[in-house]
Amino acid sequence: KSITFIEQRHQCKERLTAESRLSTFEKSDLSTKIKTKIFRTAVEPVLLYGAETWTLKKADTRALDGVYTRMLRRVFGVSWKSHTPNSVLYGNIPPVTDTIKTRRLRFAGHVYRLQDQPAQQLLFWQPSYGHRYRGRPHKTFPDVLQEDLGLDPDKLRWLMSDRDKWREALSRNWKLVPDFIDLGRDVLKRRN
Repeated sequence: KSITFIEQRHQCKERLTAESRLSTFEKSDLSTKIKTKIFRTAVEPVLLYGAETWTLKKADTRALDGVYTRMLRRVFGVSWKSHTPNSVLYGNIPPVTDTIKTRRLRFAGHVYRLQDQPAQQLLFWQPSYGHRYRGRPHKTFPDVLQEDLGLDPDKLRWLMSDRDKWREALSRNWKLVPDFIDLGRDVLKRRN
């Protein structure tokens, strides 16, 4: 279900308020380490509220990355005119889209392991009736999970069912999960 227009305006207003308060950081004499820590704990959660359930298009990810970069530039007092590359600006901060993917995958694993709850059944729900409208179909949450990891739903369910394997796969790096799945299945075959 999409959010209503009023909710969308309210969220936009909150984000603009948070962004306007960034000028205090820009003018302060705090070190970049402290500015980064404050930004990641106070500003980033407002920007990414509810991001675990978002299904983003390419245009949405580009816009979100742009907003995040502008906010970082404002916090650190770096003008776009100085031609500072984003790799220098971000430092050891992961891109916002990677943060969203990690949150989404953690959330999905947690929800999948819920027993006898409607949320677990809805995680991989695909409508079996009706039709999709003309044009490119909207992304569903299962589509996004498959895109994030590059796995089919059966492999996703297998990996999510075991919490330790899921956490290990996510801690290794979610980009390497398909290789980790194949490695895990090889180990299971050798044991049997």
